[in-house]
Amino acid sequence: MKHFLYIAGASGALLLLVLLVSLCMCVRRRSRKRQRKEAFKANIKTNPLELNALIPKYQIHGHVPEILMEHLRFLDVMGDGTFGKVYAGDLTSDGCTRPVIVRLVREASSKTKQDFRAR
Repeated sequence: MKHFLYIAGASGALLLLVLLVSLCMCVRRRSRKRQRKEAFKANIKTNPLELNALIPKYQIHGHVPEILMEHLRFLDVMGDGTFGKVYAGDLTSDGCTRPVIVRLVREASSKTKQDFRAR
């Protein structure tokens, strides 16, 4: 019976130690999470986020092929925007026909051309 008390006491002490360590880890994690959240809020207040930074910057590397007008067939006008009309159409090349969207750019100022290339 005496051995049983030693084993039960040691097991209880070990269980208590595990619980205390777990509690300390939870408190520490919650404290760190709160600090990160407050730092993020402070950063947002001092450095406002610009939505332009979220727009992906696409860069074309290499050669962009020119498409001959004979290979395009315009079907429908989809819209008319700042840069010109937008058409739905078909592109025929190498015996294959693919649906495409074509934007015809109207004559514009250099600023408008620069904006078009940036999109």
